[in-house]
Amino acid sequence: MVKKKRILNLLVEGLLKISIVITILIIIWISLWAGITILRRPSVSKSPSSEARHLSNSVPRFSIEEFTITAYCPCGICCGEWADGITASGHVIQKGDKFIAAPKEFDFGMMIPIPHYGTVPVLDRGGSIKGNHFDVYFDTHEEALEWGVVVAKYKVWYND
Repeated sequence: MVKKKRILNLLVEGLLKISIVITILIIIWISLWAGITILRRPSVSKSPSSEARHLSNSVPRFSIEEFTITAYCPCGICCGEWADGITASGHVIQKGDKFIAAPKEFDFGMMIPIPHYGTVPVLDRGGSIKGNHFDVYFDTHEEALEWGVVVAKYKVWYND
């Protein structure tokens, strides 16, 4: 009888551990479904007060935000006087390159997943690339125009 009880307890503990793992997997799946996770430093306007920062020191903060994703190419129409084939990070553009221009909050080299484009590095900046805006690179102006404007939701984590 004692052996059966012990086996039953072990079985219940095992099922409990399995249900916890399944719950964690469901939470991860929902997070991925709701938005793509990227890290971002808070801008001055979104920085909490020192009192709020003290109260939430150990709690990660994030929000779901919409980003506008437009496209550009290395032509004079898109880049103006900076149409020299070299990005703001110093990368010399080669045919077939895939990268994005992003606001200064995103470090050069940071990998960003872009729907229908791929996970690509931040290698450029742009005068109109501010706030929640990315600009994907294409080799030709026609490809950039064909991209149009895409809106995607991202889970933005704030580092304090």
